[in-house]
Amino acid sequence: MDQSQDVNLEELFWRSPQHVQMMGGFLHSNNIIFYFAESPFFDATSNNASLAIQANYNEALRHFLETREVFEGRLKTMQGLEFMVTYDPLQDAAQSDTEFAHTPSNIWVIRKQLRQKRPGKEDDVVVLSTYYVVGDAVYMAPAVSSVVGNRILSAVTSLTKLLTVASPLPIFTPSYGHVYMPPGPKAVDAPQTTTTTTSQSSQQSKELTPVPDSQSSAKTFLTTTSTTSNAKDTSYQHTRNLMEAMNLLSRYGDEFMDETPLSGEPGSFILSKANESTTAARRVAKTTTTTNMHAPAVPRKTGTPSVTESSTPAKGGDSTIQIANMTVTTGQQTKQAVVCVFCGSVGGNNPAHLEAAVALARAFHEQNVHLVYGGGTHGLMGAVARELVRLSGPKAVHGIIPKALVKFKDGQQQQQQEDGKVHEGAGKTHERTVQETDKRTELNETEYGLTTIVPDMHTRKRLMATKVLEGGPGSGFVSLAGGFGTIEEVMEMTTWNQLGIHTVGIVLLNINGYWDGVLEWIQNAVREGFISQANGEILVQVQQVKDVLPKLREYTASVDRFQLTWGQE
Repeated sequence: MDQSQDVNLEELFWRSPQHVQMMGGFLHSNNIIFYFAESPFFDATSNNASLAIQANYNEALRHFLETREVFEGRLKTMQGLEFMVTYDPLQDAAQSDTEFAHTPSNIWVIRKQLRQKRPGKEDDVVVLSTYYVVGDAVYMAPAVSSVVGNRILSAVTSLTKLLTVASPLPIFTPSYGHVYMPPGPKAVDAPQTTTTTTSQSSQQSKELTPVPDSQSSAKTFLTTTSTTSNAKDTSYQHTRNLMEAMNLLSRYGDEFMDETPLSGEPGSFILSKANESTTAARRVAKTTTTTNMHAPAVPRKTGTPSVTESSTPAKGGDSTIQIANMTVTTGQQTKQAVVCVFCGSVGGNNPAHLEAAVALARAFHEQNVHLVYGGGTHGLMGAVARELVRLSGPKAVHGIIPKALVKFKDGQQQQQQEDGKVHEGAGKTHERTVQETDKRTELNETEYGLTTIVPDMHTRKRLMATKVLEGGPGSGFVSLAGGFGTIEEVMEMTTWNQLGIHTVGIVLLNINGYWDGVLEWIQNAVREGFISQANGEILVQVQQVKDVLPKLREYTASVDRFQLTWGQE
C-alpha cells in the first residue's frame, strides 16, 4: 500500500498491470478494493489498512478478506476513515447469478469517507473524495473549484493571446480614426485616348510579363509590382489625410474642441463648462474694448444709466436689455451665476474681514460662481480675487478698475512692500500697479484673472452691473467690509433696484456687526416714512459666508419697486 506525498492527486493517473496479473488477470467485485489499495490514492491510516493487516496476522479475522461484502460490512462497524465501493458495474448489470441483463461497464466508483458513530442513530458519513477505476486505470475526481479555476485560466490565457495579436492591428488616421483595415484607394481607370498610348501600355505589359519556366523573372516581377502598388497606396493615403486635416482646420479652427476644459491648479482641478463659444466671446471682448477706447478721457456727467428692455424677444427666444451704451442679451438657457463683490482695497484692522473674503472665494469655487470686482490687488479685493483664481482659474475672475486707480510703474524701480493698511495723513493713491510699458486695456493675468481698465468710475460701475445682469440665476451683488467707495457702490445698486433698473439681490455680509449702523439707518428711514416697508428689505444681510449664495438664489424683488421705463422718457 503506497501513499503519495506532496503530489496533486487530481492530476495523477495510476495503473498497474502487474498487480492485475497477481490478482488473477482481471478485476472483479472482490479484488477491486484491494487493487485500489495499491494505488497512491490509498491512505495507509484508514480502517481498510488496519483491518487488512489484522486479518493477515489473525486467523479469527481472516474471513473478512474473502469477499468484499464481508470486508465492507466489517468496516461499517468501525469509526474513522474508510474506502468504500459505491458503484459495482458487475452487481449493477447482473440480473441473476448466471446471466446479465445488459453488458456491464468496466467503471468502478470508490469513495473516501469519514464515518462517525452516533448512538441510537444512523452513522454520520462525510464524503471526502471520489475515485474512478476505469479498466485498470485509477483517477481521482477533481473538485468543482479546480474545474472552474482551470476553465477560467484557459479563458484568460486565450484572451491574452487574442489581445496580444489584436493590439497592433488597429491603425489611427486623422480622417478615419481607429480602424483595423484602412480603406484602400479607389482604382481610377484612365481612358485610352490615343492609339499611341495603347501601344505603349501593351509594349510595357509585354516587357513586364514573366517568361515561362523562369522563376527568378516571375519573382522579380511580383516584387516590383507589389512595391509599386504599396507606394501608390501610401502616397494616396497621405494625400487624403492631409486634405481631410486641412478641411477640418478650415471648418473648426476657431472653436474649442474641449467643451469642459480643466481649470484651477494641480490638486484642485475643476471642470468648467464654457457658456459661450469662442466666436461670441471674441465678439463681446471686441465690443467692450471698442467701448472703452471710444469713451471720453474726462469723466462724464454723473447720471442714472438708461435701461431699455425690448418687448419682442430676439432670435432664439432671447431678450435684449440696453444699459446706457452696453447691450446685454439674456438667453433662455441656464447661464453661470456672476456675483459682483464690493469691498475695501485695504485689509482693515480686524483679520476676520480678510478671512471672510477668502471664505467667500471658496464658496464661489464650490458653487461654480464667477466673480466681478473692482480690480484691486490689495486688501479684501486682492484676497478674494487671488483665492478664487487659485481655486477656479483666471477665467472665473473679472476685475474692472478705472485708469486713475492704476499706477504705471517703471520696471527698473524697486518694488516697495505694501501692507494694505490705511496710514494717517496719507490719501488714496492707487489700487493696482502695472508696468509702465503695458498700455493695454485688457490684462490677462493668472494671479488676479482678467482685468479691464476703464476711463472713469461711472463706467466701472456700469460695466460691473452689466456683467452681473449677463449672469444666470443666483447672480447679484455682495458687499464685504469697506469704506466710502464700498458703501457708495452698495447704495447705488440698491437705488437701481428700487428704481426698477434691475431685480437681482444685494447682500451685506455683516461680519462682527460691521454693517449694523447702515441697517439701523435703513430701519429708521422706514420708521420716518422715507422708505417703504417693502423697499426696506431690498438690501438684505447675512452673518455667515455660507448663507450668501443661498440668499441671492432665493431673493425676491420688492413689490414697491418703481414701475419706470428707462430710456423711453
